[in-house]
Amino acid sequence: MSMLKPETSLATENGKPGARFAIVQRPLWRQPAAVYLALFVLACVPYMNTLSNSFVYDDGLQVLQNPLVQNAHNFGKIFTAELWEFEGNESHSKYYRPLMTLAMFALHEIYGDVPIGYHIANVALGGLVVCLLYAVTIRWTGNSLIAWLAACIFALHPIHSEVIAWITAITDLEGILFVLLAFWLFLDLPNVGARVFHKHVLMTAAFALAMFSKEMVAPFVVLATLFEHFYRTGRENTSLSIKMGRYVPLWAVLVGYFCIRRVLLGALQPAAYHLNLSWSCVVLTGFALFAKYLGKLAWPYPLQAFYTIPPRNSVFDPLVLAGLLMAALILALTWTLRRRQPVVSFGLLWLLLFLGPALNYRWFGMTPFAERYAFLPSVGFCWCVAIAGAGLWRRAAIPASGSGDWQRLRLVSRAALLSSVAIVAILCVVHIWRRNTDWRDDQTFYKKILQDEPGAAVIRTNLGAIYLEQGKVTEGKAQLVRAVRDSPHQSAAWTNLALLAIRENDFASAESYLENARKSPPVTARYYHVHALLLEKQGRKATAVQELWHAVQVSPRDSSSQLDLARMLTEQGQADEATQQLLNVLNGSMLPESWCDAGDLALQLDRTDIAEQAYQRALDANPFHPLAHAGLGRVYDQRGNRQKALKEYRAALVMDPRSPVALEGIHRLEQP
Repeated sequence: MSMLKPETSLATENGKPGARFAIVQRPLWRQPAAVYLALFVLACVPYMNTLSNSFVYDDGLQVLQNPLVQNAHNFGKIFTAELWEFEGNESHSKYYRPLMTLAMFALHEIYGDVPIGYHIANVALGGLVVCLLYAVTIRWTGNSLIAWLAACIFALHPIHSEVIAWITAITDLEGILFVLLAFWLFLDLPNVGARVFHKHVLMTAAFALAMFSKEMVAPFVVLATLFEHFYRTGRENTSLSIKMGRYVPLWAVLVGYFCIRRVLLGALQPAAYHLNLSWSCVVLTGFALFAKYLGKLAWPYPLQAFYTIPPRNSVFDPLVLAGLLMAALILALTWTLRRRQPVVSFGLLWLLLFLGPALNYRWFGMTPFAERYAFLPSVGFCWCVAIAGAGLWRRAAIPASGSGDWQRLRLVSRAALLSSVAIVAILCVVHIWRRNTDWRDDQTFYKKILQDEPGAAVIRTNLGAIYLEQGKVTEGKAQLVRAVRDSPHQSAAWTNLALLAIRENDFASAESYLENARKSPPVTARYYHVHALLLEKQGRKATAVQELWHAVQVSPRDSSSQLDLARMLTEQGQADEATQQLLNVLNGSMLPESWCDAGDLALQLDRTDIAEQAYQRALDANPFHPLAHAGLGRVYDQRGNRQKALKEYRAALVMDPRSPVALEGIHRLEQP
């Protein structure tokens, strides 16, 4: 079947952008729409089982407990706040990623607290990234085979599973999407001084969006500069002013971004976690990480969400030596292949520069090595492998003339090559599919991590907390005890042990646990909150209030602490201060049960306006919550709105036929 009209593309040889144009006749099924649809489906199919997964790890914090996502009244703060701003003084990351929070906000407006919508977004974005990688590659090389191979390798590489399966990793998807878009637009800038202002604007805007998605895309400005002077076709005949005109706007965006960071966050870079390490140790550990990343790209098995990478202090460490040799080899190949194989050379450069920020051990706390950090750098890896694959395919091509035995040999070679590729692709899909199940829910996720890294004390603490929430006290306490044994300065584990002791009325143990937590900085809002609960149990309510004030100061958006503070202030007769805390609670995020508690407290203070908002927030999260409907019935009852009150009371009885508040309200309102 032949196409309806010819298509113009760049003629290439050996993956090298050519200077001439040729008319290429393509069958209808290879037209762009079919190509992009096939690539999109190929990218999405391996991740379809993620749609049944829940919110995992940071997802609960960034979606379910993030007031910037949950509350539309905080919309403006999305663009001025640090990523973890809602944690207050406990946040030390200094990440400025407003597009991530904006995406979460938009998805929450559509899907609420239902995880499938967020997973659909990640899978769809992954498909768009693969399609855009194909578009970028074919615009640069003009070679559809190389573009196909690069896109398919990227779509099926198992190391990308973390980014697609983890909702919070949408920031990586946004970053790579806008970087590739910026590069695609950058490639389209002509070699002559034509008036292309709108193209410059679009390219600059795309890179700005990438920077506001994730800081690690910053090396793109260096890549664009090097591409302009060493890789772009026709660069020898292009003036310096035109070259600079293409990439100077990108540098302007980078400078502007750092200025915004400085003003809003007071820092030009993310927070450093390992300041006690010498720079020699950081550099040596960086080479070790580099070797580890290249190893995972080449052989993505096994995959895990948590890796323990201790700092390295010796140049003779095997992993450090491997990293040094690999870095030297890649640098040498980048330079020597610059003219013969520019796609390979630039791909290696892409890999090096985008992987660079992930090699700074000081910037990363618990996860100095993470598979998601290889997501954007792997584009360069895919280009290099695609060039190698295209070369193998050409070598197995059937010549126009030759003996029958020779042609049969070539035919067998291609069949063997296709069979091998198909087997590898199937294995990759199976590996991805299995990997996706690790992210099914928090409990599954944490147990899988501990299976791979038993010494991950933070993860063990989280698993213990889950068991406690499920009422599995013995299992939960065992995990927490193991966590503090493995890591004696695990503040969260000590605090959770203290909370468990308070519930068991073992106040002496609770005090001991809290003392250990206090000696394990940083002292968190949760520590102050749990300490306040202990003091309240001991009858020291005035001191408990002071501890809750500390909790609110450390984390100003901690609605749980604010609610308990409002409750204690109400008990002490400080109605005005309690009301103010309830108003602060409305700007936060809580579970439906806590919103109902806030509504009940507001009714005690005769603030039906606050109570109505609190109960409504509970219903926004769970439309079938009986306590919220009963609470709204009380609100309308107090206001004298009989019809609305009866409606809410009856709705409460549908969910809970024995609701005393609803039964009493209906009985009283229906009396003649």
